[in-house]
Amino acid sequence: MITEAVEALLDEPSISVVNLLGRISSIDEFHDHNCIKVVCDRSGNALYFSRAPIGGGLQGAAIGKQVCVISFRRDFLLEYASMAVAPLELGESIDMLRILEHGHQVRMIPTQHSSHAVDTPEDLKRVAELMADLGDAY
Repeated sequence: MITEAVEALLDEPSISVVNLLGRISSIDEFHDHNCIKVVCDRSGNALYFSRAPIGGGLQGAAIGKQVCVISFRRDFLLEYASMAVAPLELGESIDMLRILEHGHQVRMIPTQHSSHAVDTPEDLKRVAELMADLGDAY
């Protein structure tokens, strides 16, 4: 996943920040407040991030979930750190919205890898179960 996030920066010098785009696996995940949904434009740039269900029912729309494997160019990371927190970022509690609100792009790179965020005690239990299911595989 790290390779996927970094390769885009290496391949396209105009990209400043990359975030991975995962598949939403169920209607429950689509409605889960802790799953950050993202809608992308035709070039793969994020149009909007939300904790609420967005873009539902749009045929062919590039909708997925933020995987949070994020790579920045060094200079842009320094710029990002100095950007003022923006209203949409505060309202949604999604830091990537700061970048969009300040007029920059976030390139979303589709990934086939799955990941599970740990935001709640239920998430921790689920990830512990998934890790136990792996057994000695790793």
